[in-house]
Formats: sequence, structure tokens, C-alpha cells
Amino acid sequence: MNTQLNKFNRFLKLLWLIPVIALGYIGWVNIMPFGGTLHYSIDVGGQDTEGTARLTGPFDRISDRLEAGGETFRELEQSLVYFELDEPQLRNAQKITVRVRFKDNFNTDAEFVIGARNGQEWSYHWKNIYVPFYTELSWLPIVTTNGDIYVYSTDPVNVPEFASVDEFLQNPPVDSVIATNDDSLPINQLVGPPYNESYESVTVKSSLRGPHTLWTYVRNDSLELKIAKQDLNWYEEADELVIGVYSLNGELIEEAVIPDDGDTEESKKLGPVQETAFTANIPEPGAYRIQLNCNSDLLITSLEINQSKLVVEKRMYLSGKNPAYYPDETDNEPVILYGRNYEASQVRLYTWHNSGLQTIPIVGDNDNITVDVDQVKTDFYTDISPGAYHMTIPEQDILIDSTGFLAFTPTSYFLPRKCEVVELQHDMSWLVENVDYIVLNRADYITPENDDGWLIARTKWQLEDLYLIDNTLSLCLNVPHLARQPERTIRIDWIEIDMEISPLWDR
Repeated sequence: MNTQLNKFNRFLKLLWLIPVIALGYIGWVNIMPFGGTLHYSIDVGGQDTEGTARLTGPFDRISDRLEAGGETFRELEQSLVYFELDEPQLRNAQKITVRVRFKDNFNTDAEFVIGARNGQEWSYHWKNIYVPFYTELSWLPIVTTNGDIYVYSTDPVNVPEFASVDEFLQNPPVDSVIATNDDSLPINQLVGPPYNESYESVTVKSSLRGPHTLWTYVRNDSLELKIAKQDLNWYEEADELVIGVYSLNGELIEEAVIPDDGDTEESKKLGPVQETAFTANIPEPGAYRIQLNCNSDLLITSLEINQSKLVVEKRMYLSGKNPAYYPDETDNEPVILYGRNYEASQVRLYTWHNSGLQTIPIVGDNDNITVDVDQVKTDFYTDISPGAYHMTIPEQDILIDSTGFLAFTPTSYFLPRKCEVVELQHDMSWLVENVDYIVLNRADYITPENDDGWLIARTKWQLEDLYLIDNTLSLCLNVPHLARQPERTIRIDWIEIDMEISPLWDR
């Protein structure tokens, strides 16, 4: 009897260990001193508005709960549907991974994006989780890749050889057009000082109609520019000319404005010549863009620059002293334009007026061509071989569309940049027609996996880059094309969140 009583007493004395052990376990789980991964799931179409991880709406952008084939889901009907993770352990987290199971109802130009809040104001760090267009790119030849960045060629026959992505970025093919989804990539466009440098200023006396993009090479610390314009007053609107000087990377250096001449009516009266002159302080020698922004209801009658290099990019509308603009003018001299092709290209010629009908000779290293512009409002195309060339415009009043640069004198020609970098468009036809190379940064992109007719896509963020409110992280499902195509709803089955906790000594 005494033995049994002693055992019972010892048992009672140990009972205090139970709450201690229980509290210790709860504390261990909450503290997770050695780190670990916590998993959360939102059963979309189930109890998806309750729990630590939950949908938060707006629910007028997403369907009611639906069921098909034994699976519950909702359909995204509009973009920007939010969900959140409300978890005290977020303060100790190192990384968040989100997975989404969804049905593929995307056009090739669409994309599926998830954002995680990263600022006090409405600000989210967006990441692509599904881009159908990337599958189309896989059919193009790869020039080079490092596993994160892929360089494709749109020409399946003439694919250049590059030892690495870095080599391509530092030495892109001259005069090429490169499309990229990452404008932060260091694609080297610097050509360096032009060869055979002269120190004469350039004066353009032939009139140009409407907006133009020009480039110059500034060899010292100042760019002096004189420009005159004259309003045609053919249309009922103000005719203002905005002149901007930009660095190679697009930074605005200086800006000036020549206002309207005071006649905003459709008077058909040629306005007075208006001039401006200004000096732009240049931070360092190099190529600079001069942007002439205006409508087509004015003529740029003269331009003078204190540098020896000046070219017009792609589009030039020569008006000159053509009778279409100056009925009483008889001094309309021919203009010779100079260019250089680094690969075969096409030039388009066009005129609106009978006084612009003319024969244009084009002479180059490998060409001797004449183009008869014998109809108004008609496109005339000609192919030009690689090499230097010049074209003579006898009557002017001609619109010239080319792929490169044109100069008014042989010595003022130069190449302002190695290549042109444009934003990647999810349109293969456009890319093949307008782009030579595609530089795709896929470092944060993981190809979705197929799961019984559904796709599972995932992405991740470092918690140090995100913004929490009371230990709550807001996230967002973004399908931008739903704003344009609301009938293309996207089924969402579930959302899973993994939260990696750092060990105690790393917090």
C-alpha cells in the first residue's frame, strides 16, 4: 500500500512538468530557434476568406465559388485581386515563396503577374509567373545564354557567335536593334569619338517639316544650338516647337520652346520666321540626342550647331523651298544626303504634292539606283546594300523613312550608338520585322509545370525587400489583359505560401 502511495505521490509531483513541456513546445514552435519552413494554403473556392492566409478581394473582381470535376475554384474576372498572410512569424522570415494552380486561358501576348507589397503607399514588387510568349521565343536560335539571360536572334540563318552573354552586352552588333524585357541590363551603346574628327560647325539650310530626331557628338562642355521655325497655319491648332537635348541614356539635359506665331486658325498664311538660341551644359563628351517635338503644321527653316557631327535618325521630311510651301520661291536647290548601311536595308520615299514628284538617284559602294517618285500619296521602296551611300533629292518635299542615320554633309556623318534598344513586345511578327536580337532576362522566372490539365506557377521574394503592416503581408494577383478582355476569365484552384524562417542567430 505504501509503495503504491509513494508512486502516486511521485506522479503528482511530476504533473507540473506537463504544462511546462506544453508551454515549452508552443514557445519552441513560435520561436523556431533553428529556423524552418511554414506552409499555408488558400483553397480558392473553399474556405478561402478565413484563416492565416486568405483572399481579401475585391470580390466583385472574382467569381463566386464554383465547382467542376470535383474541384472547387473561382475565376478571376478583373485584374488586381488581393490575398494576404497574417502571421507573427513574418518578422523572423527570410523568404516567401508563392505557388498558384490555375487554368491556362491566356493569349500569347498576355501574362500572369503576382505582386508583394514593398512600400507604405500602394506599391508592389511585381514578378511574372506565366508568360506564354516565352514558349514562342524558344523556337528562335539562341546566340548565347548564362542560364538567366538568353540572347536570341530573329534571323535563323545569320546567327553570330558570342562566347558569353557579357561579351554580347559589351559588344552588340553594330547598328542592330535589340529588344529586351529588362532595361537595367548594361547593353553597351557607346561608339567612342567619331573618326576623322573635324572642328567645323554644321548648318542645315534646307527646311524640315514636323518632328525630327537628330544626334550630335559633343566634343567639349557646351552645345550651342540655333533653330528657326515658320508656321504653315494649314490646320486649326497651336504650332509649338519643343527642343530637347538628351544624353545617350535618355536624361534630359536642356529644353527650349519656340511658341506659336499667334495664328491658331486655319488661315493658310505662312507665319513669320521665329528663332531661338541656347546653350546646353554637357557633362561629358559623347553622343547626344536633339529631339524636335512638334506637329506637322510647321517648318524648321534652319538649324545651326557648334559641333561637326550631326545626323537625322530614321525619319526625315525634307520640305526645302518647294512650291507646295513657298509658291513664289524659285530657289529650291537639290539636297544630297549621306548615310551608311551595316547590313542591307530598305528606304521608303513618299510625297503628298505634285511638286514633289521627282527622280531620286541613290549611289553607294555597291549600288547605283534611281527611284521614280511619279505618284503622290504612294509608297516607293528601294533596297540599299551594305556600305556608304548618298541620295540626291532634286525637288525636296519628300518623306524619307530609313533604318539608320542620314547626314547633310559627308564629314558630318557619324554613328551615334552601337545599337538601338527597345522594349520587348510580345508579338513575334513585329519582332521579326523590326528587331535583330532579343535579350531576355529570365532570372526570376520559373517555367510553370503541368498538373493534370492545370498549371502550377511559382515565384519568391526576400522579406527584406517587402513591407509588412502589423505582421501582415499583402499580395496581389494581376492579369492585366482582363481589363481589355474580360471574357477571358482565369480559373484559380489554390494558392500556397511557404515562409522560410531564419535561424535565431541570423535574425
